[in-house]
Amino acid sequence: MRRFRTRRRRIAVRALPVLALLPSVAITMAATDATAAKASRPTLRAGTSKVRYGRSFRLSGTVPGAAQSRVVIDYRPLGSGKWVERRHLDASGDGRYSTPLTARRSGVYRARSAAARPSRAVEVAVASRVRARAERSVLVGHRATIRGSVRPGVRGRRVVVHVGGRSLGAHTDARGRFRARWTAAAPGRYRARAVAKGDRNAARGGDRGGRVTVFRRAVASWYGPGLYGNGVACGGTLQPSTLGVANRTLPCGTRVTLRYRGRQVTVPVIDRGPYVAGRDYDLTGATRARLHFTGGVGTLLSSE
Repeated sequence: MRRFRTRRRRIAVRALPVLALLPSVAITMAATDATAAKASRPTLRAGTSKVRYGRSFRLSGTVPGAAQSRVVIDYRPLGSGKWVERRHLDASGDGRYSTPLTARRSGVYRARSAAARPSRAVEVAVASRVRARAERSVLVGHRATIRGSVRPGVRGRRVVVHVGGRSLGAHTDARGRFRARWTAAAPGRYRARAVAKGDRNAARGGDRGGRVTVFRRAVASWYGPGLYGNGVACGGTLQPSTLGVANRTLPCGTRVTLRYRGRQVTVPVIDRGPYVAGRDYDLTGATRARLHFTGGVGTLLSSE
């Protein structure tokens, strides 16, 4: 029995140094885990690299070893070195997080948490939202105005307006509005388009501004009664309901927009004439009625 007790004492004495080391080992392991967590980074992904102004996009990722941790999404505009907090959210039990954001300006994003270093930055480019509207009609030799706005609205954004084969330069004011003027040299129908150039605020964007109809003064007469049932030069039969005009030179089928005292109609060339000096068009009876064209001969506005 005495020999057994002596043996137990020897084993206990040998174990003392090992037991004394256990707290320091636990502390060292905890410190190592904390350092590893700090050394790791959250992941950050953007649902898209380019989005239109005002649209929604999503940022998501994980925070390693940070279950239910607080996550901060930081934002930095392009060309600026200052980070700004954009969103606060909580990671789920497995460290995942996700949040929608509204696109307002191009920039970079990062995610950070107290449990880890900030994530690598992710850049999201915002495409400008352009709205343009052209003056619908103008007399030849006069100026037509194309107005619009660009978002985000900042002063000095360069805008190019394409109309009538020309490119007109403009710049936005502090609210993102712009205006360009175009002198119409010839009658016709012209498409207008505005394009905002890219800068550090937003990428390039554009919008159709509609059509500008440029009119000239023309002399017209009308015909129909006594000729209904007869053929016309461009094919078909003239009827009381036939919409169209006769012209000496315009190709058959050419669409002509006519305006008379505030009323407007677009009709095709269906016949040849008039063969009277000084007159440009002969209107069918139905076209005359649509325009409320009075008298036998008068002046109206034509797009051709």
